[in-house]
Amino acid sequence: MTNNSSEPVARRLVEGLKCNLDLYNEYIESDEGQDIFIMAALCESRIVYLKNVRAGWYGPIPQADLSLAMCSEECLRSDELHKKAMSLSRCTCAQVSADTFVRHDFCLENSARLLCTHLSECGHWGCQLEDFNCLRYEWDHLYPSLTASWLA
Repeated sequence: MTNNSSEPVARRLVEGLKCNLDLYNEYIESDEGQDIFIMAALCESRIVYLKNVRAGWYGPIPQADLSLAMCSEECLRSDELHKKAMSLSRCTCAQVSADTFVRHDFCLENSARLLCTHLSECGHWGCQLEDFNCLRYEWDHLYPSLTASWLA
């Protein structure tokens, strides 16, 4: 029987990398964390407005209008805050989502996911719901926002 003294260290390291919902809740309860849900709601309202203003018209929403919504401070900030909450807590969007009838509600607050939900602009990469960044990354790859911080 070998005694490997590095096992406890490795175990603590792995356990330290697991999702920590306490850290997530601390962030959400902070002043900055409170802005997540406000920015997500404002971003969603911008996207829904595009849908409503086009009611009765034929054809897709012009790309310039989509870009105005996606590159708005509300949508960019919402995505940034969501990513920060996941980074600080080391959790996925699925892990921090509430246990309600809406599956993965936190994941659904991504700006590009909102665009997909409300306007059926869902991209071509086949992004999974649990991958918070995928749809937004695809959007920024195709239609860069000059202020998108994660493109650099």
